[in-house]
Amino acid sequence: QLFTSRIEAEIIYPKAAAFFNFGRRMNAEYDTSEVSKSFYQSLAGKQFCNTGLLYSEHGLQLLNYCLSYDLFQETRDKEKVLATPVTNKARSLCNDTIRGAFLTQYMMGVTNYEQFTRDIEPFKESFVLPGMKAAYQYKLDELTLYAKGLPAYNFSLYDTKENLYSLSDFKGKVVVLDLWAMWCAPCLAEKPHFIKVEEEYKNREDIIFIGVSVEGLSRKD
Repeated sequence: QLFTSRIEAEIIYPKAAAFFNFGRRMNAEYDTSEVSKSFYQSLAGKQFCNTGLLYSEHGLQLLNYCLSYDLFQETRDKEKVLATPVTNKARSLCNDTIRGAFLTQYMMGVTNYEQFTRDIEPFKESFVLPGMKAAYQYKLDELTLYAKGLPAYNFSLYDTKENLYSLSDFKGKVVVLDLWAMWCAPCLAEKPHFIKVEEEYKNREDIIFIGVSVEGLSRKD
């Protein structure tokens, strides 16, 4: 069964790739060729319930192509296809393992906790394999460090006089962080403005301004 599923995926993949990468298809408003329509029709309405799909090196790309093909046939609008939430695509899949693989791949591009809770967390139960569960937990741990509304990551750094400070030292204050580097021309250009703003608030005990050079102590001079 796995072998059959893999062969099927390998046969369908070139057809799907042709539809999305050949100018007369996806890059046109619609395909005017009736012959072409019948040729590509086999891409429509595929359910992908057999995990044999995942044994093909093109399996997940084929899955994405076919989901997008159905959306394109429905909307005839490339922008709407691109704007379709990943949650809609995930819900259309009928197999948890395939859904988990699909979301594990998508999750690599998730960059913030809010996006994770919106797009990934609702499908936590679909991460059924050990590797999927590990990837889910790793991404969650990574993004939780910087989630809005949660305690900030308590980093510790030395200043140019080699005094050690931690972010928690300034608990209760509004902390304004300026991340910069000597090689960053825009950083250097805005530095005088940052210092000016800091000067305006010098009498406020509840606000602290901190400049953090990404070059560290190696160029403290």
